[in-house]
Amino acid sequence: MARKKEAGGKAHSASSLNRNLARLAARMEAANLQDYIDLSNRPVRLMWNNFISGMARGVGMFVGAGAMGALVIAVVGILAVWLLNFLNMIPVIGDLAASIKGAFQDFMQQHKN
Repeated sequence: MARKKEAGGKAHSASSLNRNLARLAARMEAANLQDYIDLSNRPVRLMWNNFISGMARGVGMFVGAGAMGALVIAVVGILAVWLLNFLNMIPVIGDLAASIKGAFQDFMQQHKN
């Protein structure tokens, strides 16, 4: 009687092993493992792919940093004009703020073109 349980346990563990192997095979197939193996067998192609992806990252960072820099400069300029307009209302500092505002607007006009 003990042998029957043992044989049934082995059959159960074998079917469980088969199911696990089938799931592993499906996951490996879904992960395109063959593509990774092909890349590791062709180092020139791997280097070319890395070069192209690095160039794309560099261009993306360049464009993104340029856009963010322009946005920051525009916001700082708007805030500077607003602050100078606000300071123009204060009696003692108003004349100084007006002259700074005029100089700032002249600078912006010269560099706009």
